[in-house]
Amino acid sequence: MSHAACHAWRCCICGTGFVDLCRPLRPQMCRRMIEHSHAAHRFFKRFGRAHPLWGDGSLMALAHRHQMRPEPGFANSEYCTCVELVLSELVTWRSERQISRARN
Repeated sequence: MSHAACHAWRCCICGTGFVDLCRPLRPQMCRRMIEHSHAAHRFFKRFGRAHPLWGDGSLMALAHRHQMRPEPGFANSEYCTCVELVLSELVTWRSERQISRARN
């Protein structure tokens, strides 16, 4: 994984307070961030500028719109759970998009 991609999911977790968020709400929040990021990317491609609320389409840009918290590190089991969630949701989201594209 590239340094930029690694930094993006760390920002996603620390910037949005995933660790502080109640466990049942995390998947919904994560999926919403991915969807907003994708919409912002499409906005950026169409208009050549960042979306006013969601940034340029990267998870990092979206996360930086929140107050950043210190990264707890991998010794924190809740943080590890959040990292796993973000990566899992990204894989699921991409798989679902590939399936829907194949049907069209």
